[in-house]
Amino acid sequence: MTCKKFKAFERAHNLRSFLAVPIVLRDRWEKFHLPKKILDGILPHLPLLRVLCLSKIWIDEVPECVGDLKRLRYLNLSQTPITHLRENICKLYNLQTLIVFGCDKLRELPNGFLNLKSLRHFDIGDTPLLKNMPLGIGEMKNLQILSKIIIGGENVFPISGIKVLKNFRWRVCIYGLDKLQNNDQAREVNLSHMRLSELAVEWSDMFDRSRKQILETEVLDMLKPHNDNLNKLKVMSYGGIEFPQWVTDPLFIRLTDVWIDKCRNCKFLPPFGHMPSLKKLTIESMDNVKEVGIELLGVGPATFPSPEILRFQSMPRWEVWSVNVLGVAVFPCLIELHIKNCPNLARWK
Repeated sequence: MTCKKFKAFERAHNLRSFLAVPIVLRDRWEKFHLPKKILDGILPHLPLLRVLCLSKIWIDEVPECVGDLKRLRYLNLSQTPITHLRENICKLYNLQTLIVFGCDKLRELPNGFLNLKSLRHFDIGDTPLLKNMPLGIGEMKNLQILSKIIIGGENVFPISGIKVLKNFRWRVCIYGLDKLQNNDQAREVNLSHMRLSELAVEWSDMFDRSRKQILETEVLDMLKPHNDNLNKLKVMSYGGIEFPQWVTDPLFIRLTDVWIDKCRNCKFLPPFGHMPSLKKLTIESMDNVKEVGIELLGVGPATFPSPEILRFQSMPRWEVWSVNVLGVAVFPCLIELHIKNCPNLARWK
């Protein structure tokens, strides 16, 4: 009966967009199953399709007929249980956007990825089982957004290869920086020439004797982006004892959102109070921080002049928060303050 209800699509030859939209139950999105048999019966009759969205749909694999949609510009498979992308996806020569964000079972990307020469936006964020970059991705000159760059793996993508991707304009996320054995490759990367709006950098969350604190500090220092456009910065599992100065450089006049997470070796927080446009600051899992005070606030007539949201979470050794600085206005615009799982915080002075 279900298949019969979709028969009408076989006559929709001029359809440009096909959006399978999940329903809302009990105030949350619910995934639903769209059988492969139905998609195989519909999609071959839609030769002019430009947009195909199957986000949050329960499909085991991408229908083979998707590779025949030669005019397709946008393909969204986010938050589906697919484990791989078929090789014939690489025949979509006009594809500009490919989204597999949140596909937590995705392990493999097709070998012929380099054939997607028109691709501008490739979102592979939140795909924990995907350990390798697609072959040839460093030669894709039209890429502007790549949500995840994995250093190392079988299909090795050297961090120095980022400089080839000169058209990056929005978001770059670099994972696996702990794989670097020296700073030579990082020195070749020149993010300051890329007018990024978002930058995320992440090391392994395994803090053992293999971590090289000085090397990690040097690498992070070399990854300084251009200061004109950056509005969001995320640093995860950084193993250095302190942050390089650029992280709190007041010249980042558009930087509004900073997230520091699992930087477990740092004993002091950077002076984020220097930053004139910062509106949201999140500090999580800073295990060795015992006191938050002047080093966070910075100096000047007003510290944290713009922040509206301030979050502290999972800081087990944090005991004292010093915010009483003579003659200085602290947090004049603060709207929300969140403190969670900080069991030893006992004094505010």
